[in-house]
Amino acid sequence: PAVPVTVIDTTICHGEIFTLHGITAGVSGTYRDTLQNIFGCDSIVEVSLVVRPAVPVTVIDTTICHGEIFTLHGITASVSGTYLDTLQNIFGCDSIVILNLTVNQQIDTVIFATITLGDTYTENGFNLSEAGTYHYTLQNIFGCDSIVTLHLETVTGIINRHLATIKIYPNPAKNELRIENAELKIGETVHIFDISGRAVETWHATSLQNGTATINVSRLPSGVYFLRIGDKTARFVKE
Repeated sequence: PAVPVTVIDTTICHGEIFTLHGITAGVSGTYRDTLQNIFGCDSIVEVSLVVRPAVPVTVIDTTICHGEIFTLHGITASVSGTYLDTLQNIFGCDSIVILNLTVNQQIDTVIFATITLGDTYTENGFNLSEAGTYHYTLQNIFGCDSIVTLHLETVTGIINRHLATIKIYPNPAKNELRIENAELKIGETVHIFDISGRAVETWHATSLQNGTATINVSRLPSGVYFLRIGDKTARFVKE
């Protein structure tokens, strides 16, 4: 009698090994093995094996604003970094997604200005004639919110308008805080106070790069702080 043939059609993913009886294979093809059945007679097993090709790694480069959360498949992230997730494609094989995430920090601008009583302050997008503290939200070059805080004072008589701008970022800060201030000079002293007004750090500007100074705030506990240069103050948060 004819030798019975058992035909098996199967698939595996790239990198896997198919094993059945005396057949071991990791490449697409047709494989045969001769076995003996319970009666001691030959029996043939024929395996038609298809190996699914390796799925290329998908790399995603994207940015979000500080405070936002990026979600994709099994990845949830809010901090700059590289993230990896393993998915299954339509064939049930592994597929790799690599996410390169950049979080754009919020840049706060603090402005101190003085005007003569009855005058109007019209710089930096404001149109104000009364003393007070004002906040203005705009979008920076990354499309993220940026907060401008104006401390406006009014005085009587003739004065020379004094405008000083302090930019501090990132805010909140983790390890380093950068300061941009037109009045900041080499040798200038920068004081940091906690929320209760207690001085916690004193820093002296020994070097500037393009008008920007960098302060190490990694030693500060998490909380709200005030940075003071001369008579100018800016608020920041330490993560």
